[in-house]
Amino acid sequence: MKKEELESWITRCVAKEAGLRLHEIDAEAPLVTYMLNGFQSFRVVADLGAIVGQRLPESFLYARPTIAQLAEHLTEQVGRKRSWAASIQKIYIGPLGRIADGRSFPE
Repeated sequence: MKKEELESWITRCVAKEAGLRLHEIDAEAPLVTYMLNGFQSFRVVADLGAIVGQRLPESFLYARPTIAQLAEHLTEQVGRKRSWAASIQKIYIGPLGRIADGRSFPE
């Protein structure tokens, strides 16, 4: 997922939880500006984790103070994870799709 797509998704989610319109959300403004309560923050984090395929800590929403910073951090994190997974696959699975002991890789 691209940073812009993730930023747009987070913006929509924060707007929904805060009861605001999209144009009222500034990706560069501190998230505390939108006064999400604990339950609303938890829902944003849970949904965000589902989108990126990772379980995120409940405090994640405030680890980076703005929507733009959150999106950038997650884009980098997901990119590293995918790059790592691709590297592992190249190491353990040969060009013919076989695991080191000769079995075919399950599809």
